[in-house]
Amino acid sequence: GLPQNAASTVGHEGGPRDDDGKRQRHRMTKELLLEERKAAWEAKGYQARRIGEVYAVMQLVETCERVERMNLASLLDLYKGFDLPLEPGLEREELVTLMKQM
Repeated sequence: GLPQNAASTVGHEGGPRDDDGKRQRHRMTKELLLEERKAAWEAKGYQARRIGEVYAVMQLVETCERVERMNLASLLDLYKGFDLPLEPGLEREELVTLMKQM
């Protein structure tokens, strides 16, 4: 028969094959969750699949959401920080759009 320690490698619970299965399930679950997240970002208008790198998309989304929460004075300060010409009559929504494109 098989040596006692070899028997654990043929798929008994807790053996190496079981660990491989757990790792594979974990990886597949993570990939599924990331794909669902990308789909949600795409639905909001972010080009998550084109960007590809999940952490880059997360940073982009976070920055855009922060810009969307800014008041007009903060948006103007941010805009001026890019040394862009300040056009008279720029409205908040225009500034949000401009800042999200940068």
